Amino acid sequence: MRLALSVSLTTFILATGCATRERIVTVTESENGSTVNIGTGDRLRVELPSNPSTGYSWQTMELNSWVLARTKRPEFTPDWVVGADRQRMVGSGGKLTLEYEAIGAGTSPVKIAYSRPWETNAAPAKTFQLTVVVK
Repeated sequence: MRLALSVSLTTFILATGCATRERIVTVTESENGSTVNIGTGDRLRVELPSNPSTGYSWQTMELNSWVLARTKRPEFTPDWVVGADRQRMVGSGGKLTLEYEAIGAGTSPVKIAYSRPWETNAAPAKTFQLTVVVK
């Protein structure tokens, strides 16, 4: 009896652990305007070209908060440009990574704008948009 209970409990723990494994779906600028299907608990990683030294930054403009939640602060990774003297060059561009978690079933637009925050009346230099379907 103890052996059967132990085996059942172990099977349950393993099955539960496998069921909660999250999947990370990464999209880039080439998926602009597309639809992405993910499951509840999955993460959506958006990687977009950026250059903070210009004053521009990517800001999430539209998102259904009952479907997707931002999981951490945006993270910039520079594409270091090596000059003739083989030194890293300050001011080079790179990519900004934004990450969201699918917290509920449904559909959410993800609209992100590349703009200078202090230019309140100016149109964004670029926009990125996805439709995310969470099942």
